[in-house]
Amino acid sequence: MYCIKIKKYYIIIKMTTYYNRNFKGTKNNINDKQRKVERVLINSNLSIGDYKWSANNDDFKGWMLCDGRSLPRAQYDELYGVIGTSFGSSAPGYFNLPNMRGRVMGAIGTTGNEDDANHELGHSIGNENITLSSSQIPSHYHTGTTDSNTTGITSSGTTANNTTGLTVNSVGGHTHTYNDAYFAENQGGAGGNYGTNADTDNDNNFRWRTAAGGNSDTPQDINTGSSGGHTHSVTDAGHTHTFTANITDPGHTHTFTTEETGGNASHSNVQPTLYAGNLFIFAKFVS
Repeated sequence: MYCIKIKKYYIIIKMTTYYNRNFKGTKNNINDKQRKVERVLINSNLSIGDYKWSANNDDFKGWMLCDGRSLPRAQYDELYGVIGTSFGSSAPGYFNLPNMRGRVMGAIGTTGNEDDANHELGHSIGNENITLSSSQIPSHYHTGTTDSNTTGITSSGTTANNTTGLTVNSVGGHTHTYNDAYFAENQGGAGGNYGTNADTDNDNNFRWRTAAGGNSDTPQDINTGSSGGHTHSVTDAGHTHTFTANITDPGHTHTFTTEETGGNASHSNVQPTLYAGNLFIFAKFVS
């Protein structure tokens, strides 16, 4: 016999045993009153809509597995009054239990999440695997520069030395024209322009020699000799051109962009979790 206190009342439970010929050992003989006491114990301090975790896989003693099933409102009117259709409804007159299979339970209320701040009863969020978009990656750059190096390069030298003899051939043959005039004694009737006497008188004639050696009473052009052709020898003494080239490599850099990489694969978003049981909701008092 033992005593259990429930609220202000003490319930005395007397356990009796009997021997059953078909079974070896003893067995508790539980009568209807004792079963009523058990129901009182089960239903004490419970409220419709309470949750609890259990390793059980099936409904038991008013607790229903949160597997998302649909229930008739008329049969579970008290539970419907607590959760309503927050977890969905399959048809008029029905409402769904929360489906907690493989999920983490969260408390309702408002949070500071800018994207999803208001979490009401039945609100479901989150994914087991996610793929980050470019807008979700922290802003960053892939930049760099090659080494900067300024090098002065000086190159000097001479061209090839080449002595070349140059000859300038000049044809300079030419003539000068002139007139050769003189006074000759007129022989009178004897003819001719050269008299035999040396008398000086007024019968002299003005004559011009010809190129052929004669004379003429008109001016005759006589040319000088045409010799005069000659050459000028010019010798190139040979020379070189000295040069100096100053080449400066200006300092510079090469800007580059790295190649795109990554496979856009999703990654697990699940926190370390041990799946140890099932969530149950208290749906109905045991009668």
